[in-house]
Amino acid sequence: MVWLLFGLFLALLYFYDKYKLSYWRRKGVKSAETVPFFGHWLPVFLAKKFAGTTYKEFYWQFKDERYFGVYEYHRPTLVLRDLKLVQDVLVKDFPHFSDHPNWLFDGKSYARHSPFRENGNLWRAIRYKFTPTFSASRMTLALRRILSSVSIDLKEGEIEAKDFLNRFSAYALAAYFATEIRGMDNFQHIMRQQFIVSPLRYLEFQILEHFPKLGKLIGARFIHEPLNKVYEQVLGDFANGPSEFNELVAKIRKDGAMQLNAKDFDVSGDRAEVFKFDLSDELVHGHVSQFVLGGLDTTSNAMAMVAYEVAKRPDVQAKIRAELTASLAKYGGQWTYEMIRDLKYLHSVLNESARIKPVLPFLFRVVTKDYTFDDGLTLKKGDKVVIPSIAFQTDPAYYEDPEEFRPERWENVNETRNNFTWLPFGDGPRQCSGMRFAILEMKLIFAKILFDYEMTLSEKFKEPLKYHPRTFLTQIDGPLYINLKKLK
Repeated sequence: MVWLLFGLFLALLYFYDKYKLSYWRRKGVKSAETVPFFGHWLPVFLAKKFAGTTYKEFYWQFKDERYFGVYEYHRPTLVLRDLKLVQDVLVKDFPHFSDHPNWLFDGKSYARHSPFRENGNLWRAIRYKFTPTFSASRMTLALRRILSSVSIDLKEGEIEAKDFLNRFSAYALAAYFATEIRGMDNFQHIMRQQFIVSPLRYLEFQILEHFPKLGKLIGARFIHEPLNKVYEQVLGDFANGPSEFNELVAKIRKDGAMQLNAKDFDVSGDRAEVFKFDLSDELVHGHVSQFVLGGLDTTSNAMAMVAYEVAKRPDVQAKIRAELTASLAKYGGQWTYEMIRDLKYLHSVLNESARIKPVLPFLFRVVTKDYTFDDGLTLKKGDKVVIPSIAFQTDPAYYEDPEEFRPERWENVNETRNNFTWLPFGDGPRQCSGMRFAILEMKLIFAKILFDYEMTLSEKFKEPLKYHPRTFLTQIDGPLYINLKKLK
């Protein structure tokens, strides 16, 4: 009898798995062969492939399709190949795709109220009210503070670039908020600990993203105590710093609750005329957490990619240096916001690095209202949609010789965000709000370095470049050693 019940249980499990992994076939969407329970996610689970690599490989397998289906374990995900559909999801029909799906941030971590995690009308209200955060005038004031308070202390010789760039990012972010990070060495140590992803920690991340109920049950966390407490302290220091951000918060609170007219944006569908939300300290800290997530980890990883590409190319360095010299002469030798803004070629270098080596190689959305594509495919509320930006950014249909590092292809920087084939910062209403600050920060540090030094890869750095196998952001595996030679 026991064996009969056990056999019945296995049969039910088998048919349940088959049913779950037939979702796309039942909808007439093409999909590759699956593995029981894992779907297409076994290589990701085993840290053999990144999620972005998996999407990219299927992108080419289904090259004649407008979209295809992927299973992240049992979860069906629609991956887009057609740029018109990308535009529809990100911009044209955004109210149907306004939310992010569950990712890594649990309800207790310092990022629990990050705009990246917030959804619906609350997200929209926060985004609308905090849009002025990165205006040109605020960027100008932030740059002055960075230049006056952040010491870019370099000497001829070898540096570990990842550590140096991470430290600069932390100081620059603190300067933006007109404050300091208490115990910088300890804070950097904690940041490194967060991204030392052991196999067990990697499993925890997988559970957080794909099995959040199980994660809550077992106490899985994006970041554990006491590390989380240090981040909370930093968020408080940043939020209370005497910066323009603090002034903006005070203004919003003086105006009363955050209000949003339903006619402008409503994803809840309850047809309320006005949505009102109080700006609590938790929401303020949550907004600051996005600066920490994007301004430290993401930006410093992106800068490490740029450093790798630039260090291999003395011709690129010479062009940056010539442009910098001319721009400084134009602005009377002053390092100003306008001077840095005019560094077009350097901007092109950053764009090209982000095209080939994006830190986040895909975008994702969750369907907030049932939606039917122009060919009749209907997605239900809660379905997940992925845009494999790394595939578009390295597709020869959009970029000639896509694997070549060629900054000259970006001569008109303004064109980079018009055709949805370059998406390191996303696009549409949920585009990264800190993009302007990230670009300013990256342009500043490489302009400062290359004004005085020549960069080359150290012999200690072994080619080819490898990425960390267990991480949720594209990250160079191991140290990045670079030699600096003082210019005469």
